[in-house]
Amino acid sequence: MAHVYVDEDVSVDVATILAQRQHTATTVRDAGLRAEHDGRQLWEATHRRAILVSHNAMDFRLLHRSWRCWATAWQVHQQHGGILILPHGDEGDSVERLEEFLQVGWPIVNQVYRYDSQRGWEPYD
Repeated sequence: MAHVYVDEDVSVDVATILAQRQHTATTVRDAGLRAEHDGRQLWEATHRRAILVSHNAMDFRLLHRSWRCWATAWQVHQQHGGILILPHGDEGDSVERLEEFLQVGWPIVNQVYRYDSQRGWEPYD
């Protein structure tokens, strides 16, 4: 089972459904970090050793690239728990897509993936 940190732009119902399916799911609201910037959200997910789930592809792709660049430049070995970008849509579909990704077994630590309706899951860095 996975530990997932659900960004503010994703319905809290996704976290509820994931928890019902025996995953650990924490929302931004649960963490007391509503309205915090995306960098803070990625750090919180990392601190919790969780996969960050969001609809915000552009910002989290930039944060992911910056994280990797700075970690190399500063010789820091901290890795984030991974970022999964979902399209907007039905909460049930989002959960199904997340579980599909988890079953594939791709490496997630320090990686970012997005779901494309035509191609399915793909690396997004």
